[in-house]
Amino acid sequence: MALLKLWNSLLGRTSDKSQTPGSLEAGRASSDTSSVDSARSIPAADPAQPLSSGHAATSQAKVAHSHVTAKPRPSAKRGLFGGGSPHAAILKKLRGVSAESVLEISVGDGSRAVEVLALLRSSAGKSADAGADSIKLRYAAIDQFEMGGGTNTLMQFHQTIRGGGIRPQVFPEPVDRGLMRVAHTLGSIDLILISADAGDWDTPETKSLLARVVHDQSQIFFERNDAWHALELSELGSEPVHRRAA
Repeated sequence: MALLKLWNSLLGRTSDKSQTPGSLEAGRASSDTSSVDSARSIPAADPAQPLSSGHAATSQAKVAHSHVTAKPRPSAKRGLFGGGSPHAAILKKLRGVSAESVLEISVGDGSRAVEVLALLRSSAGKSADAGADSIKLRYAAIDQFEMGGGTNTLMQFHQTIRGGGIRPQVFPEPVDRGLMRVAHTLGSIDLILISADAGDWDTPETKSLLARVVHDQSQIFFERNDAWHALELSELGSEPVHRRAA
């Protein structure tokens, strides 16, 4: 046996039994340490990196669903008789009124005249059992427009009026002078609407001129503090010059 051990030592062989328990434990510890180091060397997933296509599509669908755009509400339309019209107050006063000629003193942008004449045509058409388009009305206006410092120009007024199918007769002059021209060229008027400042017409002189362009059945309405009021013919200070034919 001694010779065999010597022979094996010369050949470099070592018996498996020569490994001590301590050496076995050291080997196991080395193996476990290398496994842990290998696990630590694996890079963790980067949260900043984009998700896969399937995850991205799902996320986009959720975001799109949570940000659904509300449908816009339909804008309110301005009706001829509805409260949506800025001229609803005077239109209400004129329901049932019959007129073949209209005079406006201070006309604004012309939209009021378009709605007023449409209402009068509609009423006249029903009374005559005819279409509103077949009813002919005369329309005249007294306003200085931009020449008197107004915000609405004569050109803008004409564009609005003609867009409503109205052929106006315009007197771009002060109220008194315009009334004199109306009296000489048109005679009596069925309906007069006054939107001018009170100082421009509510005087004995101007009222006497108004008496020259009305007949005994004419109707006059004036605007004051955003409200429309009827002006009695008796307030003109003199009897109407004209009489309406029966």
